[in-house]
Amino acid sequence: MSKTTPKAAFGDYGDEQLAAAVRADVPGAAEALFSRYLPTAKYLTSGISGASIEQDDLVQEAMLALFSSVYAYTPDKKAAFRTFATVCMKNRLRTVLKAQQTQKNVPLHAYVSLEDVDPTDPAEDPETLLISNENAEYLFRVINTELSRREREVLRLFLCGLSYADIAAKLGINEKSASNALQRMRAKLKKAMANSSS
Repeated sequence: MSKTTPKAAFGDYGDEQLAAAVRADVPGAAEALFSRYLPTAKYLTSGISGASIEQDDLVQEAMLALFSSVYAYTPDKKAAFRTFATVCMKNRLRTVLKAQQTQKNVPLHAYVSLEDVDPTDPAEDPETLLISNENAEYLFRVINTELSRREREVLRLFLCGLSYADIAAKLGINEKSASNALQRMRAKLKKAMANSSS
């Protein structure tokens, strides 16, 4: 009997449903979401030139923004999750590129703009842009200050599509430790979002 993959198991889920499943820690939901959005991350980063950052690193940054957007998204807003998540990913890439050009004194026009690289249909209204930027940047601060170094390492590898077994092998830990690190990280992000909205 063939084993059902997370992508197949959640194939009938809409993006909002899948994001909710990730927030609820439904097994396999995160893997399915990342698999669904990895082409978007690669598409967004493929339009960037003039940067010394490797595309794989940019893809990781975009996927990290996707993960943050899951916890920053509020379904009662008029923006669809795909619009919200894509805006978060684009904002993160802009932030990374801006930081790089500031460090190296490279003019911004040396990079290909992300403005014309948008695979989504819905319009990006100002409210969506503001909400996504504020919430996602807040979560990035949480990730950098509240997560341990090991938790950040596990998160980045997980976002790259590695299984628990692969993460464990790469970091020299067991699968249970990798799983526990992700569970702790998710709990910290949920707590941070709850505190920010209270």
